[in-house]
Amino acid sequence: MVRTDGPWLDPELAVALEAIPHHERPQATIDPDRIEGARARLRRAVELPDGRPVRSEAVRIVRADNTFLDLRLHRPAGEARRSSAPGGPVLVWLHGGGYLLGSAPSDPRVEQEYADRVGCAVVGVDYRTAPEHPHPAPLEDVLLTLAWLRDGGGGGGGAPSWVALGGESAGAGLAAATVLAAKDIDFQLLVAPMLDDRTDEATSPAVDALGLWSGELNRRAWALYQRPEASSAPLASAARAAALDGSPPAYLDVGSADLFCRETVAYAQRLDQHGVPVELHVWPGAYHGFYEVAPTAAVSLAAKAARVRALRRALRRAGD
Repeated sequence: MVRTDGPWLDPELAVALEAIPHHERPQATIDPDRIEGARARLRRAVELPDGRPVRSEAVRIVRADNTFLDLRLHRPAGEARRSSAPGGPVLVWLHGGGYLLGSAPSDPRVEQEYADRVGCAVVGVDYRTAPEHPHPAPLEDVLLTLAWLRDGGGGGGGAPSWVALGGESAGAGLAAATVLAAKDIDFQLLVAPMLDDRTDEATSPAVDALGLWSGELNRRAWALYQRPEASSAPLASAARAAALDGSPPAYLDVGSADLFCRETVAYAQRLDQHGVPVELHVWPGAYHGFYEVAPTAAVSLAAKAARVRALRRALRRAGD
């Protein structure tokens, strides 16, 4: 490992991060009070193709207020497609973005990779985001998606045989909160989850030096996501939940140089204390979003492979 201005970093990850000027990193490009500019930059970045094929179907379902919730349904290629037939296993995937940014189309290749490597259907949820739609609107969108699946959505062949709920960053935090509300999830995959509204700039000042998702950004994002009356609600911030017993088996991972490292480890420990089977990985010298910044680094490949293995193992056990 090498030393930077902040925490210790894996050498490959340090090189990749150094190639990004500070004025192009999240601390400089995301202003929660002027979020539309950051959203526009993200949309432009998503438009750049990377050569990997994406096979998805756009689905639109209706909310109670007659507005629409958009989903992206991905199915695997080749032999694995057979296991994603109607009524088969499904992974519901929630994108990251600090509860402020992102959309289902911003993660299409991530979702397709899970579909191909795990061999199940993957549903990406274009849940609403703050500040226009604070909690509980995003949670309601995920619950609506789960209800649509139970009613035979995604193929018309009945409810899925197995449902995993996963996401990264804010999407993982939203997945953890949804698990507390839904109670019918078979597995949860939480990648660098944004779980605790009490994490702020005083928590880990060394991480802020990296210019990525910082304590100040975190505090401001949570303030926009939560209404004042929801500031201590467990369905807004899963880390505040008093009881976690009955939760489905969980896989969590996070980098040691990620702002969310402490809260991820603490949440995994609490799940374990409540009798929930837990697998936890803390990737040495890895920062927030390392697998996107340096996708070919050894630690990034190891992390992505571990997530796929966890899903395959959970699916296999469900069939035993």
